[in-house]
Amino acid sequence: MHNFGRHRFPRRLMLCMGSIAFISGPAALAAAEGRAVDAYLGAYLFGGEEAERRAREKAIDDVVSSMNPLVRAIARHQLDEGTAIPPMVAIAADAKNLTITDFLPLTAPLDGSSVRVKTYGGNEMDLSYDVTSERLLQRLTGDGKGSKSFFTVEKGKLKHHVHIYAKELPKDLEYVLTYSTAPHSARR
Repeated sequence: MHNFGRHRFPRRLMLCMGSIAFISGPAALAAAEGRAVDAYLGAYLFGGEEAERRAREKAIDDVVSSMNPLVRAIARHQLDEGTAIPPMVAIAADAKNLTITDFLPLTAPLDGSSVRVKTYGGNEMDLSYDVTSERLLQRLTGDGKGSKSFFTVEKGKLKHHVHIYAKELPKDLEYVLTYSTAPHSARR
């Protein structure tokens, strides 16, 4: 385990984050090309603290509140575990691919085409990215469920707007997480 401020990370995650956050060749290429993805590159630490944790929990409770009491606790537990707040997020890109790493790296082409990936919850899903100067959209879809979440950079902070849907849920789950630039990040 490594301490990073008040957060603790397993060695494997730190090595992965380090390789993504401190890239130089691909980041320099992206900067020279002036692509929209450049605004998002870097490593970020969760900074939403208790207010955002409570807002996420309230959003989960709101989604499951109309469910049958027998399945409500199970659904709440699955949503809570499946949407655990990553203590760190890293965003990296080379000439062709974009990688967002939270609990594990998810890589897909910058051209918007989708690839099959295994998610944090162990599900196989289709992943694609759509990057503009206004937002970085991450789509994960498969078997009647998925997420259509986006990232924005606002006042030097990375905002992660989470939107999760599933045919089994009475409504979509939505909440926002805030991340601050990590010390020693490659972010410009």
